[in-house]
Amino acid sequence: MKKKFVFSSLLVIVCLLTTISAQAYGFLGNKVPNPKGITYYIGSSVGSWNTDARHGVFAWDPAPEIVIYGQKYTKSQATIRFEYSSTDTNDYATEVSECRCSTSDYSNITFWGDFGPLSDDREKETTAHEVGHSLGLAHEDDVPSIMVSGPEWLDSIYPVSDDWSGIRARY
Repeated sequence: MKKKFVFSSLLVIVCLLTTISAQAYGFLGNKVPNPKGITYYIGSSVGSWNTDARHGVFAWDPAPEIVIYGQKYTKSQATIRFEYSSTDTNDYATEVSECRCSTSDYSNITFWGDFGPLSDDREKETTAHEVGHSLGLAHEDDVPSIMVSGPEWLDSIYPVSDDWSGIRARY
């Protein structure tokens, strides 16, 4: 009887721990309203980081919940908008969702003046991270995730298991 109780208790604990780690991702209040119709705009000020901006969007494309329609040439038509600012901040890039109701009509991602010192892979990781915010994911520091908060790095230019779990739960 005692062995059965111990085994049952261990089984319950393992199930709880699995549930906790499977839900490690966090959500922001805002997200793009139609993830199967994402478009993006890259402002001319982005310059040499154009490739990194594209990578940031397409890094999320393998998820069946997300479909990237492609680039728009006018800012007002895009779901995700990339810009550059020469203002020097403590951040490499930031995402700000412009909210109307409970979803975001569009998301602005700004590369800041100090984005330049990063390696090419760190630039790509940063843009994929910021697009993750556009999709409604918050920072995640408990398990490996592209959504790790700075100044830490995942050292991957693509979302990983926890990120995909967050997208599946979000959409």
